[in-house]
Amino acid sequence: MSDASQNPTILRSIIGALILVAAVGAPVRAQSPEGSPNQGAITFTGSLDAPTVYFFRGILQEGDPKITLWPGGDLRVKLAAGDGGLKSVAVHVGLWNSLHTGTAGTGGPLNRLHYQEDFSTGISLDLAHGLGVATTFVARTSPNGSFNTITELDVKVSKSGRIAPYGMVAFELSETGQADGGSKRGTYLELGAAPSVALPVAGARLTVPARVGLSVKNYYEMLGTNLAYRDSAFGFVDIGGLIAIPISRATSRFGVWNVHGGANLVALGDTTRAFNRGNKTRVVGQVGIGLTY
Repeated sequence: MSDASQNPTILRSIIGALILVAAVGAPVRAQSPEGSPNQGAITFTGSLDAPTVYFFRGILQEGDPKITLWPGGDLRVKLAAGDGGLKSVAVHVGLWNSLHTGTAGTGGPLNRLHYQEDFSTGISLDLAHGLGVATTFVARTSPNGSFNTITELDVKVSKSGRIAPYGMVAFELSETGQADGGSKRGTYLELGAAPSVALPVAGARLTVPARVGLSVKNYYEMLGTNLAYRDSAFGFVDIGGLIAIPISRATSRFGVWNVHGGANLVALGDTTRAFNRGNKTRVVGQVGIGLTY
């Protein structure tokens, strides 16, 4: 991600993180669990995760990571529901942060914790046969000034079920804010799935997410030998495993909590490999806690 100069305070970062962890959460649900005390049209979801290293769509974000925390939250409001081809219409607003004590944060030259803050808002449609369509505007900012603000419009099509396949296209909206720090705004394509199965231990669930990130146009740019940017079509492929264990009941008036952890193997293309100091692959671990209410 490219350089910039934005400067909110560390205190704001910490307060925002605590509010998000206490109030909201990670994966967005279409509706409250059966038997949940929250049977209304508003759903809160939230999470706090700690990865071993931060990759954004295959692009390494920190050369020497230490402790990285990802507090995030989302508020979803169901506007309408039906029994026909259109099952529901909802709007959502979310906030996600990346806090670093390594070289991208307090352990680096900028000496500021808050590396990244993402604001997102959009509308989603739940259709018949488990199909879903969502359009989301995202603004990725760097409060400690590590990169220029990146704005993009995402369009995602998904299908619920055991395999849970999806496809997403992201359109960068600015020439000055790009994930690769290249010369032109790009278009990104991601295809993936998240097969899952229940485990016979304490209500645990195993998910095996897999995804591939591709450049449709100018998304994975890199300077060539002639000092001109060239685009690499293949960005990365990511395959992993995640186990989530519930630590509260679905009927809890404090929401549904879980602890989760896992690891991913990331294989990189030409441009993303250059950002990763020439390494072709990387193993990324992650642990965290999540809340849905």
